Amino acid sequence: MRKLDLVAWLADGHLYHLELQSSNDAEMAKRMLDYYLLLWKRYGVVPVQHVIEEETVHMPVIIDPMENRVIKRYFLQGKEEGRVEGKQEGARTEAAGLLTRLLERRFGRLPKAVSRKLNTADLVTLEDWSLRLLDAATLEEVLRSN
Repeated sequence: MRKLDLVAWLADGHLYHLELQSSNDAEMAKRMLDYYLLLWKRYGVVPVQHVIEEETVHMPVIIDPMENRVIKRYFLQGKEEGRVEGKQEGARTEAAGLLTRLLERRFGRLPKAVSRKLNTADLVTLEDWSLRLLDAATLEEVLRSN
């Protein structure tokens, strides 16, 4: 079965299905019935369906997310979440790099298993290990589990 072009929940609670058709398709009515049944089975509601039969090849659909208040909200929320996650990952990477250099300075070349452990640790764990480095006599003391 082909993919549906657009399916969305409308503000009034209806399930809306829009199909864009760029050429005359003798099987279009059958496809729409298939889509209708698929949507009804999946969501348990009768979908509102429309077909636009135009030269969509020459009519590109361009959506600016900033012009739609619903899409804009989710777009900006996703952008902010991505920024925060990127900042956190950057801090974690910097902490792992600094702790690696400090451990190598104090204990010499690190085993590969230790390097992997440092590169996969979360920021809180890296900060804990960094503080332990001040008092620990061995590499094992620094990296011990709580």
